[in-house]
Amino acid sequence: IAVMQAMAALLWGLGAWLAGAERVALAHWSAYAALSAVTWFLLALYFRSPPLPLVLLGVCSVIALRRGIRLYIGRPLGWASPALLLALVAAAGALGQDAAWRPQQAAINFGVLALLYLSTAWDLRRHAQEDLHWRFPLALSLPLLLGGLAFGSRALRALWAPESVAAEMNVHSALNVGSALSYIVLVLLLLATLMALVVSRLLGRLQHLARRDPLTGLLNRRAMHAALDQHAHRRRRADDTFSVLMIDVDHFKAVNDRHGHEAGDRALTHIARVMTQALRTQDRVGRFGGEEFLVLLPTSDLARARAAAETLRL
Repeated sequence: IAVMQAMAALLWGLGAWLAGAERVALAHWSAYAALSAVTWFLLALYFRSPPLPLVLLGVCSVIALRRGIRLYIGRPLGWASPALLLALVAAAGALGQDAAWRPQQAAINFGVLALLYLSTAWDLRRHAQEDLHWRFPLALSLPLLLGGLAFGSRALRALWAPESVAAEMNVHSALNVGSALSYIVLVLLLLATLMALVVSRLLGRLQHLARRDPLTGLLNRRAMHAALDQHAHRRRRADDTFSVLMIDVDHFKAVNDRHGHEAGDRALTHIARVMTQALRTQDRVGRFGGEEFLVLLPTSDLARARAAAETLRL
């Protein structure tokens, strides 16, 4: 497990070095894998009685994973709740020197890990449903969900059967071996989840580039044709009214001739921004040609379309 996580740390470290806007998030993923690798390596040496710094290191690795995922999906996480969880684990470790307190300490440690995994799984499910529009959003969060359930079951077992905690930590048991093998699978699935996040973003950017005009950021001609076809089909099926505005910018050639094409590009970008701000959120604006624009107004009759056109003209 330590070797696997060390390789993942190198992978995400390289990704952070090459990435642009996602550099901080990928650096968190690299930190998670590196801290996890160190944790598992030291755990192999101190398996019978893991010291408190080792436990805190493991919790910090999962916190780094959670923060990295939240940064990547655009939902940054503050430091208050991670600091509170670390303080809770530290307090449990300070009291856990007494053998009678070990089951409660294990329950707190496993419970904190379960909370981190399950809350991250919830974030990923929301991201898959609301942002990526996946048909089965649970698929993206499944590895973290399984990890959270596994740690949660160990926390409950420590409370319900406290006598089993010492035996499970000190004996070469089938449960420990099975847990280690399951964690190997979990790490691989988690790595696949993070890769799925990256691939989904890359595909989203490719789709955006395929549908958007590179200068103005508006829908391009192909995307506008698709939107028109969609509304025409809906109009035939459900009698849903829509209107279309064809817009041509006056005297644009004079701007290019007098001030140059760079000034013309800035003028087009400004016009696109003004039109987008003046219209409703459901309206579609596209660049049809050089200085020609197309505006699709869903649920708008002729009178409303005339009013919108006059607003844009002014």
